[in-house]
Amino acid sequence: HDFVAEEDLALGLMPFCHAYGLILMLMCLVQGARMVIMSKFSVDTFFDVIPKFKINVLHLVPSLLSLLCKEQRLVGIDLGSVCRVFTGAAPISPGIQTAVKKCLPEGTTLYHSYGLTETTFVMLSGECREDKPYSPGMLVSGMECKVVDPTTRDILGPNEKGELCFRGPLLMKGYMNNMMATQEALDEEGWLYSGDLGYYDTDGYFFIVDRLKELIKYQGYQVSPSELESILLTHPAVKDVAVVGIPEPVFGELPLAYIVKQPGVSVKEEEIHKFLNVEVSSYKRLRGGVKFVDFIPKTSTGKIQRKLLAQQTPPPKERTCDLV
Repeated sequence: HDFVAEEDLALGLMPFCHAYGLILMLMCLVQGARMVIMSKFSVDTFFDVIPKFKINVLHLVPSLLSLLCKEQRLVGIDLGSVCRVFTGAAPISPGIQTAVKKCLPEGTTLYHSYGLTETTFVMLSGECREDKPYSPGMLVSGMECKVVDPTTRDILGPNEKGELCFRGPLLMKGYMNNMMATQEALDEEGWLYSGDLGYYDTDGYFFIVDRLKELIKYQGYQVSPSELESILLTHPAVKDVAVVGIPEPVFGELPLAYIVKQPGVSVKEEEIHKFLNVEVSSYKRLRGGVKFVDFIPKTSTGKIQRKLLAQQTPPPKERTCDLV
């Protein structure tokens, strides 16, 4: 598939200071495609620009897709020009996939991808498939990938979770003026250790579990914040969400959800717990609680700033029997 083709009219929404926005802008220049640039995002401007300029290809992040699908203003907006939607930088749940397809014209293709600044652009890409939920696709041509045990660095096989490593011509040369960080990320054989936990299936489709450093450790179990966030985003009262771990002296960490409610909607913490508990295993429950906030701090590309949330995370409550 083409991220950008000569006949396309793309929406320049991603910041040019990030690899996502920069490479897309360069692709448009190389292909001779046109791009309508939004200097700052707002829902109203977004919905005005698409029908006004007949935008046919969108490059967004999953958090923005989720937000737009729940906007009441979407009803009545002419999105008939849109034929392809690309997303990346975070997981996209099957629920969001379904919601996006309902909002867009019949026949619109939704693509998901995965990449790093250190890899120049995407490493994995493909059309979103119902039989491959959460998958960002297959390895792009010209690159190599292996999955290794994070501790021993032994190579793992299909359906075995480990750290994703990449090698090929798209990799960075290193971090400027930081030889130590370069040596930690790149080994002597040219493999880049991504810091992301994932696996591939027998068909060659990859699945990203989470950042190794962001996994919540509860009683020896590893809890993925992005998995819980994807489920919680399907709740009709949830506009946005971020999950972090609260340090707990006995159990390690407890998952806590920061939730932004939909405007004019009332929802209680108990409802959130009931909604999630039927979807996940016992050890993945929000034992750290639920906190309602006005916004979730994010980077310019839509990634959750978990460090900022961790700084305002309350200390753990006195341990009770519901933790076990």
